[in-house]
Amino acid sequence: MQNIAKFNNGGYDKLDWNLGYSAYIKKQISPSFGIKATYFGGKTSGYEASDKQTGFETKTPWSVALSGEFIAANTNWRFFNSFIKPYASIGVGVMNAETAAIAGGNRGEYGDSYSKIYVPADFGLKFAVAKGINFELGYQLNWANQRFDNKVGPTQQYKNDLFTYAHAGLEFALGSGSKPALNNSNPVATLVNDYTVKYDDLKAQNDALNAKIKLYKVNWMELTMT
Repeated sequence: MQNIAKFNNGGYDKLDWNLGYSAYIKKQISPSFGIKATYFGGKTSGYEASDKQTGFETKTPWSVALSGEFIAANTNWRFFNSFIKPYASIGVGVMNAETAAIAGGNRGEYGDSYSKIYVPADFGLKFAVAKGINFELGYQLNWANQRFDNKVGPTQQYKNDLFTYAHAGLEFALGSGSKPALNNSNPVATLVNDYTVKYDDLKAQNDALNAKIKLYKVNWMELTMT
């Protein structure tokens, strides 16, 4: 986790990579839209210079958020069941954090734990690697409270701090395996598939009926000739 975006960083231009972790459960409302509840945690740190003598470190034991997710590929009729699906989501949640100052290269004691509202915005790509399974690459912007980087007061240019979270993971569709996963399905592709199945069924019935009629005519001709 860090602020690759380089804005709202409170002067901490030298940023560290830190470990983060997250999981979510999502209800797919339509092929192009879903609502997800996300758990997220990890550690973020930043420094004023490359020598890492002055900065901050914030650990996030937990955060929870509710977001709306939009999948772009499933809205275009030309992309029946796309392998690559761009997505974007935005939501609101509550983040629990503890912040410590770094001075002289040494981290001080963590301050009191606090819970504040934050806003996550996520962008990325989903790769349909198997039926009901997506590999996901994403980049998440998180607008946190002003205490996040341990700088509070009139010198702050922005009301909220911002940190980012680059992530990769797997998305599994839960439910009946006999039905296509909504997030891997395109309405036009589903319509075309249903039409093709019905057409093949009607054609098979028509061919069978024509065969019976032809057989009846042959038998009737043989009976008449006899």
